[in-house]
Amino acid sequence: MTEATDNDLRVVVLKNIRIMFADSIDEAKATADDGVPKHSCVPLLESDTPEFDENKAKVIAALRAAGEEGWENPEMYKRILENKPDRVSFKKGEKCVNQETGEIYQGFEGNYAITPCNGPGGSKRPKRPLIMSRAKKWIWNPKKGFELRGQIADLVYSGVRADVKIEFYPVKEKKQGGNGIFAAIHLIRSREEGERIGGGRDFSGDSGDDFEELEDGGFGDDDDAPSKAGSSSSDDDFD
Repeated sequence: MTEATDNDLRVVVLKNIRIMFADSIDEAKATADDGVPKHSCVPLLESDTPEFDENKAKVIAALRAAGEEGWENPEMYKRILENKPDRVSFKKGEKCVNQETGEIYQGFEGNYAITPCNGPGGSKRPKRPLIMSRAKKWIWNPKKGFELRGQIADLVYSGVRADVKIEFYPVKEKKQGGNGIFAAIHLIRSREEGERIGGGRDFSGDSGDDFEELEDGGFGDDDDAPSKAGSSSSDDDFD
């Protein structure tokens, strides 16, 4: 994976998306019989949300930036999509179908999916993405001392709404399958709302400033709510 830098156009903040196929965010799983267990999910850009147009534009800009970096061709993602659509981690929801039934996955039709989308570290050093609560309190950030594993499944589940940081990166090596542009999800800020549905770069010093404050809500304000765990991600908490 190409090393990202500050203000890298390949790294985008997407707001109010839906996380799908989130089971392996908590427990890493292999996607192939002999594959390396990874933390992965499918961020879904829903066309009926106010943020959709901006989110989609950011992804296209990131794909163009990855093409410029990898091949000095910002339109490279289009060429790859024509020949090997599975080698680009952005596709229409209608392309995401159950291999056994041929049916489009629930909630995908009319929307756009970022898939495959794994946590940082690649196949050699797969890591779980950093995780924040709705209140921007760290749930998972080992470098800052937060490893509240027991909260993850309650905060990041299939169907939850979230804000995320995602990096798109070019791949050119034949031993890795040839040309492609893939996605790594580095940070998930759960909004702690959304119906439950079955089915690199170091951001550990992130302050959460890319995510606006949200009104109280989500799972509620009782003392046992997941959002009460962790520590505030305000600038005062970071060196």
